[in-house]
Amino acid sequence: MSITAKIETLREQRQKAISHHPELAGRIHVSSQFADSVSVDMEEFVDYARVYSVYTWVHKAIAKTGEAISPLPVRVVDADGQEVENHELTHLFAYCNDSMSPADLWQAWTVHMMLGGESFLELVGNSRGVPVELWPRRPDRVLVVPDGSRERILYPRVLEYVFEMPNQEPTTIDAPDMIQDKFYNPLSPWRGLAPITAVREGITIDLFAQAWSKTFLKRGARPDFAVVSPLGMTRTEKEEIVSDLMASHSGEGGWHRPIVLEKGIEDIKPFSFPPKDVEWLQQREFARDEVGAVFGVPDEIMGFGRDTYENFQTALEVYWTLTLLPLIQHRDTSLTHHFTKVRPVLKPGQRIETDLSSVGVLQEDVTPKLEQASKFWSMGVPFNTIEERLGLGIGPIPGGEVGYLP
Repeated sequence: MSITAKIETLREQRQKAISHHPELAGRIHVSSQFADSVSVDMEEFVDYARVYSVYTWVHKAIAKTGEAISPLPVRVVDADGQEVENHELTHLFAYCNDSMSPADLWQAWTVHMMLGGESFLELVGNSRGVPVELWPRRPDRVLVVPDGSRERILYPRVLEYVFEMPNQEPTTIDAPDMIQDKFYNPLSPWRGLAPITAVREGITIDLFAQAWSKTFLKRGARPDFAVVSPLGMTRTEKEEIVSDLMASHSGEGGWHRPIVLEKGIEDIKPFSFPPKDVEWLQQREFARDEVGAVFGVPDEIMGFGRDTYENFQTALEVYWTLTLLPLIQHRDTSLTHHFTKVRPVLKPGQRIETDLSSVGVLQEDVTPKLEQASKFWSMGVPFNTIEERLGLGIGPIPGGEVGYLP
């Protein structure tokens, strides 16, 4: 199918979701609160996944977020933030399953959260019921079955999940064996709301702009034209002229060749639609900026900001502080809740926490504190007093209650 035909088809199908064709839908997630099962529109998630695979800025934003989060270790810590040694969940997060590394799992988690607004991780236990594997499940293939009992009508709770695979019998999964993490959806207590939904209009317009510019360039950057014949033509003459034009002046071989016509033709009028008239470059930049804003990725990280060290360092700090850190904390809180309330494995005071010690941009710069501590020390202030006041992280030392003057 030609690109022109594709666009005509798109105009007739405005109710569909976006995809690499592109397509657009006004659909939202199913929000029946007490149906037998609650699902998302499968075509919508698939279309968003196709956009992720072919649309530059969506792929860049989500991939960068996944690449930053996925290598970080996830472990169990106590109330003081110290890692609990040999905890079964720490081993689970370090292993995941026999086909995926932890980085692969959390990369999948990131993509599912951004494109589907939610993520499902199935827990597989051993003969003693201890979870030993984690498997990601596509959101569009998981049905949520609410607890419809009388006492839970006003207090929504999931009864079980149903995982569907093509050409396979559906698999029922008990609620404790499925970790559902989701972004808040004001229309449904059961399903998440994907960030990409907020920019689908802009993405669709940008995809139309790409399709238009592609067609324009395929025609040799020349517009369509009309052949004017005041004296009129017979059907045979029209067919001959169209055939001559298509044979001689379409495609690579006919670009920019002069048109020579006879048979009473007086003029050829081009239809001029220069790119400036529809401001497609500005629209493409706006769509790019929209995607970066919704996914919380600064311009410099996306690759089109001002390329200086100071700007990039500031952008990196903003990216980690305002986007990645809240997303990581959201995941850790969801995991902690599941293993505390739904499938109790954690002891009181224990929680799931991502190890951020390897993220240099999040580490505190102690240089100003050290300079201030040096001044206090030169004034005779005891070291332990300085430590208590400034929190250098060294801790009290023997004899630190005594100050010395130079």
